[in-house]
Amino acid sequence: MTRRTAVIGLALLLLALLTQWLGGVLQPAAPPAREARHDPDYFASRLLLTELGPDGLVRQRLEAEELVHYPDDDSSELSRPRIERFGPRGALEWSVSGERATLTAQPKVVRFPEEATLRGGAPDALRLETRELLVRVEEGYAETAAPVLFTGRGARIRALGMQAFLDGSARVELLAHVRGVHESGDSR
Repeated sequence: MTRRTAVIGLALLLLALLTQWLGGVLQPAAPPAREARHDPDYFASRLLLTELGPDGLVRQRLEAEELVHYPDDDSSELSRPRIERFGPRGALEWSVSGERATLTAQPKVVRFPEEATLRGGAPDALRLETRELLVRVEEGYAETAAPVLFTGRGARIRALGMQAFLDGSARVELLAHVRGVHESGDSR
């Protein structure tokens, strides 16, 4: 019986090895690895998004000629965007606009890779022109390391880099190489 048991065991072992080999040979080849593609999944034209606060007043507004969303990194490309932030009483606090921008996957973080203009809400408000601007809308914060032109109220100031705190303090820090002219409205 031991010889018969050994033959049966050997036959079963050979059958198992043959089955495993055939499974590997007959199994279809794995599909080639896909390249990560940056294809859009939806778009919108003439976009106007308005966010209201708990009191029903407009809190912020995003307007763009076109929005194209990409699911691979959850970003959106905006053409001719304008972002407006409103205060507690519904008055415009600041706005930023440009030719192009990217809305990142991080909540309400917008990158303006080209020229961008940041303005205060008042009619005579200061105006800041730059490029490569990063805006954190919820925090009321903007920054760039690029050259900046700051104009308004008789001032014309150039600098390299800036940080703008737009959350009510309306403080702008010009980071380097600051040069400017301020002309008084007084003509004595």
